[in-house]
Amino acid sequence: MLDNRYIYLGGYYNEESYIHKFNPSIKIIITLVLIISLIISTSILDIIILNLFILVVLFLSKIKLKTYINTILKYTLLLITIFIISLLLSKKIYFSTYLLVKFIDLILILSILIKTTKPLEINMGLSYLLNTKIINLKHLILNITLILIAIPLIEETRREINNSINLRTIQSNKRNIINKIKQNIKNIEPIYRLTKNKIKKIYTVMELKNYSYFANRTKKQYKNKTTEFIILLLSIIIFVLIIIY
Repeated sequence: MLDNRYIYLGGYYNEESYIHKFNPSIKIIITLVLIISLIISTSILDIIILNLFILVVLFLSKIKLKTYINTILKYTLLLITIFIISLLLSKKIYFSTYLLVKFIDLILILSILIKTTKPLEINMGLSYLLNTKIINLKHLILNITLILIAIPLIEETRREINNSINLRTIQSNKRNIINKIKQNIKNIEPIYRLTKNKIKKIYTVMELKNYSYFANRTKKQYKNKTTEFIILLLSIIIFVLIIIY
């Protein structure tokens, strides 16, 4: 059962933390810097430094570690597939494990952004970074925001359908793996349809409210600029260190 701190839309968690109060544009920049750093990292030391930094940000977000672990567990099948394919291609456990850790870090980095930033704030942050005054760019940003929202919505819809099936099915826990796989394949179409309908509703609301950083509305003042600057600076330093070494 989700508590009242959890806002279903986009997987946002409403907490009073330093990270939540950051300017969304700065959070997007930090996220991009961390992702690029993760991609170009080539050594264990790079990964250790990145993970220490990620742990600090996780702590500052005031969201329980269990929440992030549950997010990673949702992608267990994908992570296992990546590990097996990598192992078959490289035939090196070290490399496959290294790649697996990178993907887990990627999930954590994106989770921090999504769980500490409202979807509409992400939209505003992207608007500011691109300085949008062009309608096409505005819709592009809106679509990017909707993609970020869709990621947790798909998983939530899948769980809703599975729970509904389990309630109607006697001894559902005793079904074998093959039956579960068949059921998941059958669920693809309703998951797509229901998620699509939810996204359409969200899109309509965002269009009606005309969310844009440059719209005629009071701009939100974000606090904790010192902490914000320190986190941004540290992420850039890590990026530079990875490039140099």
